[in-house]
This record gives sequence, structure tokens and C-alpha cells, in this order.
Amino acid sequence: DAPLAMLCDSPSAYGREPECLRFISGVPTVWDETEVLAGEVGDHIVTARRHGDVWYVGGLAGWDGRTVRVDLSLLPEGTYAVELFRDGENAARIAQDYVREEFLLAPGKSFDVKMFPGGGFAARITDVKFLGIFPTAADIRPQFVKLGRRNSFRFAETAFPKLFPDFNRQI
Repeated sequence: DAPLAMLCDSPSAYGREPECLRFISGVPTVWDETEVLAGEVGDHIVTARRHGDVWYVGGLAGWDGRTVRVDLSLLPEGTYAVELFRDGENAARIAQDYVREEFLLAPGKSFDVKMFPGGGFAARITDVKFLGIFPTAADIRPQFVKLGRRNSFRFAETAFPKLFPDFNRQI
């Protein structure tokens, strides 16, 4: 834990990626709880950290890459909103290639993430009750529409607009 946050790139790099800046600048510097979810020395690691009622999960791959199942069974019962930044399909060649996704995580609480060699992911996970959202079962099946820039995704216009009201714009 460190009381000060640091962004380790030039300011112009973050200016080009406002969604990344928003995510990174919102990550706390002090934690209430830390759990290692998976890992093998020299190969990969997946760690979950809680600050208040919000969990942050991060994973790093070794030089072989891998797909990991992020098992969040440690979370209390409920439905969770996930904001995920993960490697894009070209990340093995272009390290800056990423995908940003938002989705609901139903009870059972796990999802798979493909990490390319030397890559990884970061996620913010919030119980929807703290967002004032009460999704139906139909909301938990998001529809993705692929956008051109950076292989980013957005939800179809009908996919839970109350949960992510400003997400149906180009990111």
C-alpha cells in the first residue's frame, strides 16, 4: 500500500486514452482486503483487492500467455457490474492494444480472460445494489457491438441502459 498514486507515462499518453485515465485514477492506494485468486511463480498471477464495497482484480501473464478463469466465489451473493480492461487481439504485437468491456456477473461469479504473452487485465467489480440498479435476468445477457477503434466494444442500445447510461457512445 502506498498513500500516493502515480501514473507512469507521459501526460499526453493518458490524454489519448481518457477511459484508461478515468479507470487508473480511480484505483485506490489503500486496501481493506487482498486475496490471491490464482498464480504460479514466474508464470502468472491473479489478485483481488477490496476497498470499501468495491473489488479490483488484476492479472499478469508470463511470456507464454494464457487464459485464466477469474473465480470470484469469495464475493457475497448478488449481481455485480464489471468494468474490464484486457489485452486486445493484437496485444502480442502491439502492447497498447486493449479492449474495454462492461458486463454483469451473475451468481456463480466467474469469467474467463485471455492474457497474451507479457499481458494482463484489470477489472473493477461493484455490487449493483450500490449503483442503485436492479437488473432483471434478461439484463445479464449483454449484447456486444464491435467498434472499429482499438477493438473496443459497446453494448447494443437495448442492453441495460440504466446501468451504463453513457456507455452507448463511441469510446
